[in-house]
Amino acid sequence: MAVSSRLDDLDQSISPDPGNVHFSPLSDQSIPPDSGAFQAPLPGEDVTQHITMGHLLRLARVVGYGLLLMSFIDFLYVLIPADFMDPVWEYQFASDLVKLVPVPLLALVLAFWGDYVERHDVEWPILRFLSWLSLLFSITLFLLMPLTVANTLRIHQFNNEQINTQVNQQQQQIDAARTQLEQATPQQLQSLASRNQNNSNAAASPDDARAQILDNLQQAKEETTAQADQARANVKQNLIKNSLKLVAESCLGSFLFLYAWLVSRWARRGKGTLKAHSRDQSNPATVFGRWVGRMMGRKPKRMKHRIR
Repeated sequence: MAVSSRLDDLDQSISPDPGNVHFSPLSDQSIPPDSGAFQAPLPGEDVTQHITMGHLLRLARVVGYGLLLMSFIDFLYVLIPADFMDPVWEYQFASDLVKLVPVPLLALVLAFWGDYVERHDVEWPILRFLSWLSLLFSITLFLLMPLTVANTLRIHQFNNEQINTQVNQQQQQIDAARTQLEQATPQQLQSLASRNQNNSNAAASPDDARAQILDNLQQAKEETTAQADQARANVKQNLIKNSLKLVAESCLGSFLFLYAWLVSRWARRGKGTLKAHSRDQSNPATVFGRWVGRMMGRKPKRMKHRIR
């Protein structure tokens, strides 16, 4: 009896009480991060953050591709019909082409945004093409600068020729009127004087009428020359202003497209080389700055003391 009572006491001490059993919740460290198990969000974490960023990236890239297509349509509208030997058309084409620069630049920013995050396989050939297309845009805008200077000189010469032609025609008409006046007979001068009797400034005699008309013709000739000089100055000033603006915008656009080509090196390498070259990648902006420094004759600074 004593032995059985001891065994009953031992069973009661070993058996758990359902009311006293407590289960501790699983911590984040109990689930490995690489496992496929669902992890509950933290109290301060936004559940829709990753979903919203993914949708935003896809929307921005679709908008970027759409803007590129719109820029291509605008380029065809500006290009057709083409007349490459006409300096006026070439100048206007360069001006319209520079005005289109902000839209493809913004489109490239949207298309390249996010690098290789949330990319589909079909996008990689498109990104590689866009990266090389940005270099083509940079070269094209760079070549527009000497072309603009050459066309400015040709247009300036063409404007001067047009103004000279108009001035010569007016002066020829004035000279023809003077010749007819000098060859006029006294009867013609008398009729001309009598015709202008109602005018307070009209001459009384035929000789005075001839002298007055000759003075008016000389004054008209001088006014024509002064107006031609003023027209030349105005046209030249406007042409220089537009040309300087066009050259400056072409230079800035060429630099921006070149920078876009430098920073999109990951797109030219492709999807398979991202992990292989992740450690060897350097900042393209730093490389470009070093190249500009070498072109300007600056030597890279060296550290005097070695860090141990």
